[in-house]
Amino acid sequence: LGSILLTVAYASHVEIANGPQATYSIPLSKFTVGDTVAFTARYLPFPLDTDNTVFDIDLSSNGTHGEFHCTNTDGLLRMDAWDGHWLYDYEEAVSGVQEGDIFKCRIRVNDTGFEIRFNDRFTHFYRNRIPSRQVYSYLYLTHSIALFKYRIQREFHAPLYAEYKELKFGNYIFINGIARGDFGILLRTVDSTLIERMEVKMNQSKIVRAQEVDRGYVIENRSKVPTTPFSLEKEVEFEIVIANKKYALEYYVNGDLLNSEMMHALPKEAEHLLHLQIEGEVDLFEVSYKTGK
Repeated sequence: LGSILLTVAYASHVEIANGPQATYSIPLSKFTVGDTVAFTARYLPFPLDTDNTVFDIDLSSNGTHGEFHCTNTDGLLRMDAWDGHWLYDYEEAVSGVQEGDIFKCRIRVNDTGFEIRFNDRFTHFYRNRIPSRQVYSYLYLTHSIALFKYRIQREFHAPLYAEYKELKFGNYIFINGIARGDFGILLRTVDSTLIERMEVKMNQSKIVRAQEVDRGYVIENRSKVPTTPFSLEKEVEFEIVIANKKYALEYYVNGDLLNSEMMHALPKEAEHLLHLQIEGEVDLFEVSYKTGK
């Protein structure tokens, strides 16, 4: 499949250095079904251009009003749409975002509408009132909001097979997605020998790391259940980092190091793990190779 790790994270990741503005206009470039825009911002406790401390989110195809529009006021999200006029077909949901909060928001477009998540959790699904408009050009953030960063991504589904030239000591793999159920991450050598896997068992609230190395006629089987508290939840966004250290692979799940020490099964090939496989009930936003500092 080639260097898929360098392409699946199809994202423009942008850091915002300026101070608060009354309006942020984010170009999306043919943003359509299957695409996601995610941003981190702060709900300002004072108005920038209105008497009320609210912030608005608009997805627009024509650079003016939003075919999808929502307003957040003290933790309550109110959604509507524009089709030459406001449709006044309101839906409401609880975002939980209060004045002064720093928050994450993710909006995904699918065939029938918009999936909205705040702080990694599903918030609401708003049905598209204008189904003929499914290509969007801009995301507008207005009023009492300070934008820190954003990224544009395309969601993809397991199974994923990826290969890369090498995983040098100090470098790592970053995986961002949403667990729908059990899933696994497998690492193989250049000749496709499976050397390590991590299995996430959602219903058991358990993660199992295992090594299976074929050494001639003998297959070594070593498994370990980490003692680290289980921090994954169904339908909740997660981040997993696999870091290659000289003595072992380290796994970080939502920032916590898995407490299950396993030395490299094949030390001589520890920097040549070329194949990554992700399978099971998981939707993926980003899988990328990172160089350690």
